[in-house]
Amino acid sequence: MPPFVKRHLRRSQAITTFGPGAIVDLRDESVMMGGIDFWPADQPDTVHEPNLERVLQVESFRTPTTIEHSQTGKDLPYAIFPRWLVCPKCHRLAPFEFFAGPLRAPDAVIRCPDCRKRVYPARLIVACRHGHIDDFPWIGWVKHGQAPCGCDRPALELNSAGRTASLGDLIVRCRTCGGHRSLSGATEDRNLAFIHCSGNRPWLMDSQTCSEAVVPMQRGASNVYFPVSASALSIPPWSRAAQAILNPYWSVLRHIPELALAPTIRDMHLPGRLGLTEQELLDAIRERRAVEAGTAAEESITERELRFREVEALRRPQEKINAGDDFRTRNAAIHPLLTPYFSKIVLVDRLREVRALLGFSRIQPPDPDPEARQGSGMAPLSVNRKDWLPAIEVFGEGIFLEFSREALDLWIRQNRTVLDGRADLLNTGYATMCARRGWKASRRISPEFLLVHSFAHVLIRQLSLESGYSSSALRERLFVFDESRDGPGRQAAALLIYTSTPDSEGSLGGLVRQGNPDRLALTIRDAVDQAAWCSSDPLCIESDGQGVDALNLAACHACLLLAETCCEEFNRLLDRAMLTGTLANPGCGFFSPLLEA
Repeated sequence: MPPFVKRHLRRSQAITTFGPGAIVDLRDESVMMGGIDFWPADQPDTVHEPNLERVLQVESFRTPTTIEHSQTGKDLPYAIFPRWLVCPKCHRLAPFEFFAGPLRAPDAVIRCPDCRKRVYPARLIVACRHGHIDDFPWIGWVKHGQAPCGCDRPALELNSAGRTASLGDLIVRCRTCGGHRSLSGATEDRNLAFIHCSGNRPWLMDSQTCSEAVVPMQRGASNVYFPVSASALSIPPWSRAAQAILNPYWSVLRHIPELALAPTIRDMHLPGRLGLTEQELLDAIRERRAVEAGTAAEESITERELRFREVEALRRPQEKINAGDDFRTRNAAIHPLLTPYFSKIVLVDRLREVRALLGFSRIQPPDPDPEARQGSGMAPLSVNRKDWLPAIEVFGEGIFLEFSREALDLWIRQNRTVLDGRADLLNTGYATMCARRGWKASRRISPEFLLVHSFAHVLIRQLSLESGYSSSALRERLFVFDESRDGPGRQAAALLIYTSTPDSEGSLGGLVRQGNPDRLALTIRDAVDQAAWCSSDPLCIESDGQGVDALNLAACHACLLLAETCCEEFNRLLDRAMLTGTLANPGCGFFSPLLEA
């Protein structure tokens, strides 16, 4: 693996779009980001979030050390991929070694040895559902064509007939024997039945045994890389200023005996360094030890359990808030127009979220449900499991809304046949998708979930017009729990719309200002009004399945869909009929009375 790429990637990109295993198109070449085994180890920027560490069973998180934050000028590692390159002048198609030669200097421009023109990467690659990826079988392709090449070591070239820009207009030809084949059908699985997956893992510099069929794709296709991530909000007690300050030192302090604790703090000069008194530090350390001792006896916490703890923290008003706390909330008054629909509205003046990258998938996106994630073909970030994961911390603000339980129960009772019928359509599609991909269908889509999720999307669309943030800067966090799945007393139908800006230590305050009772009532009424009619109606509202895997009902780009960074469910499992009703049953929407107000 070459030393390091001196390119400009943001930290957030290194755990999302361009994480380990992702292909990055640079100006001169195409590369694949290296696994975390090859990340710089001499200057780790460590991030702590105790709840998420416990869920993912790691000791810490590390923020990617991009060149802007590197003290040594090193950036994240990479591997050249794809390794087959094309010369634009002589059209030579050959592996990287042919063009670069054995003496290529790091970061040197790759040129054709014959005509000295800068070469470019080939368009096609192959991958399998386990995350393995390799170059397109160029030699095998021309050997299995209608005019097959019979050479042992063919010298290939890639020519265009000049008629169109389609793949069918490109022809792979052997310069020695003249054997040739066009690329028509090169992206169809059935035409690559002559090979199986090589098990190649360029981001880890190794390969595995694999007998899966390969799927051809273009290297810039969106399904080449789907990051799999988990996130958590910092909630009390870990969000308190004293606990956040302790994070970098906790690996040492957690093992200090009680009698030696005060002298150790003084020897480390922590009171002066951290801006707290010795007693404040001792109290914070003892509190943290007590919480860890109490949780050590519990079973390992799941992501769903953590999500429920977050909604409980959002429900509770903050009795005492310090300036340095990363979780600052306050109750908001509910406008009379909204009291029939919501039981609680909370303004989150500051929040901290830690997002960790767990792995990635290719060809198909992973199931967002954590219980089904492990069986969805997730590729690893390292050869052997480490005690840390890559992550970033982001800060922002938000608005939390909880639906009235009484209003939900009444809505379900009055419209059960229509609502269950629509939910059953998506449950059938979801089960079919899981069976086709070999996943476990671990959840049932309820009308409450469709309502909360669809409302989150219309609210983000409306808030982006009024808050000063673009829609891509807002995110949803869904809290839908029911006693049948989560146990007695565990019920919730709520959502958090929040900003999450990796490059800023705060927020503009524009979102929280929209939580003013009068403003929020107007925003929600306008959002529901916009959802009542789509420019694609009546086709959209009468759809019985649209979008990827037909996992949306009344939801399209004109009415509900958002940038995928906003949505926890990859823009699936949406139905605005839950909000405003259908053409045949206009009164079955939860907010139908609001449209008549």
